Formats: sequence, structure tokens, C-alpha cells
Amino acid sequence: DALPICLAVVIVGGICAFERGSTPAVTPTAAPIVTPAASFPADDLSVVILDVNPSIKINLLSNGDVSSVLSLNSDAAALLDSVDLSGLDEKGCVDAVVRALEDDDYITPAKNSVLVSVIDKDGDEADALRKDIVSDISATQKYSGIEISVVSQVVPDSGKYKNIADKYNISVGKAALIDDIVSEM
Repeated sequence: DALPICLAVVIVGGICAFERGSTPAVTPTAAPIVTPAASFPADDLSVVILDVNPSIKINLLSNGDVSSVLSLNSDAAALLDSVDLSGLDEKGCVDAVVRALEDDDYITPAKNSVLVSVIDKDGDEADALRKDIVSDISATQKYSGIEISVVSQVVPDSGKYKNIADKYNISVGKAALIDDIVSEM
């Protein structure tokens, strides 16, 4: 199959090009929303990572409320500075982030791919959340007219990918996707 090989080349090539011309790694920062994540035990959190470049991490409580939204790179920090996510639930937060990505031309008819990665200890809950996020993005694209191509995955063990993500200054979601593609070769 040529598709996995092509995807790996494009992703890894993009990482290498980014790595050569990149600024120093950006520490994840929180967008000004709801309540700080530290107020809630980690066991209550599900994590959704939206990767377009920018890369954005949304921490969700088990009831679907947004605990925090973090920028995983400098593009995400700039984008989140311009978006008010206060008081939004998961659906509203995803909608606002996707619209901001479109408004700032990170998502256009020519650049329309989004990687959705869901991290949760419960595989069934993670898969249900993954489907919800993909549905939320589909609903948003109906308003914008841009057909968004969504690749989605459940990342069962984010710790497995943390070192590679840190090494290349990419999200755990991108690291998991690359690992999956390479393992299929």
C-alpha cells in the first residue's frame, strides 16, 4: 500500500522541515477559559488534541465540560489569544476553535485536514468521544462551506508517545499517527 508510505513521508518530512526552521519549543499555555485544570483530578479528564498546525489540547471533564484549553505551539497560542472559550462545553469549544482556525486561514479549501486524537483511560468512552468530536467538526463545516477532511484516532497510552512528541516538538497525537503509519510499513 502506497498511501501509508506517502503519509509517513509527508508527515516526517514536514516535521524535519519544521525542526530545521523552528523556533525553540513552546511550553503549553492555557487559554483563558472556565476553570484551571489543576482544580480537578486527572482521572476525571479526557483529552482531545486538534492538530492542524496549530495544535490545540482540550481537557474535558467526565460530564463533557471543558476544564482547560492548551496551546501546544506558538501558532496555537496566538490563535487562542483571539478566541473566547469561557463557559463552553465540548461541542461549543470545538466549534469555536474550528471557526477560529478557518478565520485565520489555518483551514481553507486547499488546507483542510484536521487530526483528532482522543486520550482517555476507558477505550469505549474514548471512541464515543472521538465520534462526537468528528460529528462536531462536521456540523461546523456545514456553516463554513469548507469540506474538512478529518483523520481521527484513539490514543490508548499517551505516555508511549511522549518522548518522541517532546523530541520533535509535536503533539502526542501526531507522534501516535506516525508510529501507526510506520508500524504498517
